[in-house]
Amino acid sequence: MFKNEPDLLTRKQCQDLLHISKSKMLDLIHKDLIPAHIIAGSFRIEKADLIDFVQNSVTGNKNYKNSQKIPRHFIFFSFIQANFSHAKKSLSH
Repeated sequence: MFKNEPDLLTRKQCQDLLHISKSKMLDLIHKDLIPAHIIAGSFRIEKADLIDFVQNSVTGNKNYKNSQKIPRHFIFFSFIQANFSHAKKSLSH
């Protein structure tokens, strides 16, 4: 999941990967559902933390930081996006 992404992501990169709005992303950060660090005045999220959040949201893990589920269509579009970019690279070889 998110194999081609850097280990440290910006807030914008995360919201684009999850297909959510800026306000929703900030809400998840402020509720500490997605851990974030402030570096040079901007939020940075570790890829591993984003993956943990997605996996626990999909499985409905009730013990995951008072988990709020991401709507399934966000997960689906992230999955399609990741697999489509992989398929494009395979076709170009």
